[in-house]
Amino acid sequence: MSEKENSQKRFEVVCVGNMVTDILIKGVKDDVMDRVEMMTEGVRLHTGGDALNEAVTCSRLGLCTALVGNLGADFFGGYVEQVLKQENIHTEGISFFSDCPTAVNVALIGDGGKRCILTAPITNMNRMELTSRGMDVVKEAGIVCFGSLFISASLNAEMVQSIYREAQRSGALTVADVSFRDPAEWEDKNLYDWIDGVDYFVPSYEEGCRITGLDDPEAIVKALLPHVRRAVVLKVGKDGCIGCETDGELFRTPAYLVDAIDTTGAGDNFVAGFLWGLAKGHSLKECCACACAVGGLSTTAVGANGAIKNEAQVLEFMSAWENRQQ
Repeated sequence: MSEKENSQKRFEVVCVGNMVTDILIKGVKDDVMDRVEMMTEGVRLHTGGDALNEAVTCSRLGLCTALVGNLGADFFGGYVEQVLKQENIHTEGISFFSDCPTAVNVALIGDGGKRCILTAPITNMNRMELTSRGMDVVKEAGIVCFGSLFISASLNAEMVQSIYREAQRSGALTVADVSFRDPAEWEDKNLYDWIDGVDYFVPSYEEGCRITGLDDPEAIVKALLPHVRRAVVLKVGKDGCIGCETDGELFRTPAYLVDAIDTTGAGDNFVAGFLWGLAKGHSLKECCACACAVGGLSTTAVGANGAIKNEAQVLEFMSAWENRQQ
């Protein structure tokens, strides 16, 4: 899809998936559970969730963005909605349920960006329903990204496939990311059913291992390719990513190395950078470079959306990096 074609849609990007609130506690030592009390570097309340993180970054990169998903009709749901409006994200595709609370995650952040996330079992992440208002927003998108495959057993492959089909019928590109909240829930299921028919699939290496049963990165990409319409991009952390189109050759895109402060949401920002490149009409290799840049830069501040400010910042970061490599 060209940038011109995408701009003719009401929304350049629609992100579908989970939304949560995150309480981030920085400066947690490894022996935290051996202490009665610990002084930390600070406690902050943020929004989070794969789809929400991607939507915030896409909006900051200048894309007209909408979010589709569910929240609890509670204080934290209202907080999320307020933040989304401040970020200029369209919220008409969000449904609020009174019988299911908004998820609250507590992220313990240690040295070098290490983290442990604590969460509750029954929240809006367990109730992933696509309402008619959400599907109406999907129909008006240039790109639809399902940010939370496998986040909840309440989802099923048929529901996900219906999103792909509806978006594609409306002329949109489709992208899928993965979020295994409880991997044990999926051990006996054919996970390929959830991927079949998506245009671009962008899992991490660990997620690719779980889906395919393989451990070689290039073999994972090759195993996933028959299930997508256009391309697979495998996130491989500090090694960047591996990409391949269905009719092309494997290639590697190196990471943009930075001094990481917090890796929370790095994968979500990677996907947002990829969506940014797609919306601009870039080639797959160019989209992967955008993804690696945004994903890397996102780790230089606390919180999933603490570092990325705007498109000009990312372009300057990419230009400075390229100049250093010459």
